[in-house]
Amino acid sequence: MNDALKKDQLRAAIARLKVHHTSGMEASKHLSRKKFQQAADRLRKRILDDFKREEWPRFQMLDEIFQKGHGLPVATLSVCGVGTAELRFTKLLAYFFDSHNPHGLGGTLVRAVFACEPGIDNDLPFDTCRAKAEVPIGPSLMSNNQAIDNSLDILITVGDFRILVEQKICSAEGREQTHRYTAAMQNYFKSDRTACFFLTPDEKSASNALWHSLSHRTLFCRIASVLDRHALSSVARHNLRALLWDLMIGPLAQREDWLAGLRDQTQKVAKDVNRFADLNQWFARYGLFSGERRTLLKIVEG
Repeated sequence: MNDALKKDQLRAAIARLKVHHTSGMEASKHLSRKKFQQAADRLRKRILDDFKREEWPRFQMLDEIFQKGHGLPVATLSVCGVGTAELRFTKLLAYFFDSHNPHGLGGTLVRAVFACEPGIDNDLPFDTCRAKAEVPIGPSLMSNNQAIDNSLDILITVGDFRILVEQKICSAEGREQTHRYTAAMQNYFKSDRTACFFLTPDEKSASNALWHSLSHRTLFCRIASVLDRHALSSVARHNLRALLWDLMIGPLAQREDWLAGLRDQTQKVAKDVNRFADLNQWFARYGLFSGERRTLLKIVEG
């Protein structure tokens, strides 16, 4: 057999191998796609079945509440002009974070929100915590050596420990703000028993690393965990539902037409459970997922 013939046979063999390999790869890809699609279909079915069992009857009840005008908790701050005014929500949170105010929750919310944070001892006397809004903490110097007075949004005192909260909803951090606050508080409190939190809807980072990021969604979820406690009085439960509803419509949704959208989505899914995907996507637009949906249902059901 001459060399030319050998080369032709070798090329033909290589071509056959390529065809076989390519067809095998295509078959393998097809099988992988099929398996992936089957797994995705099973997952969607499980999620839909879970929704049918746990949430759909409750959304049908919510639709009835809307249709018959039975009423929902009043989100007091969120219906008074712009729903996300920082000062109003700062004062609202400070009120609920003070165990001495007659909301019936004692120091439960401060413990639920902050006790799980690093550096905060769960054994602190949360039951006797105090909270104030718009607290002057003294002056500090800016980078241009200009002195400026500082006012902290929320100061929570738990025994000899202090929790500082700076809240932003629509606005951004002010110029050198957390740097100024850090310098001012170190001079004002003269203590290292402090923890600082920068509270924003999307968990933005503060310019100063000493301030831990905290989102309103995390705040909402931690406060909502208190709803499952059966020891709450009826008044305390009502007040807690009203607070959560205000947080939901205010800092979380940040849309004055959000409630109208909820009513529309509820009506659609109540009539057709297969509209769940649309409902899910609508909630996700606001950074709200199954946990927040189920808390919402607890709020409106009473």
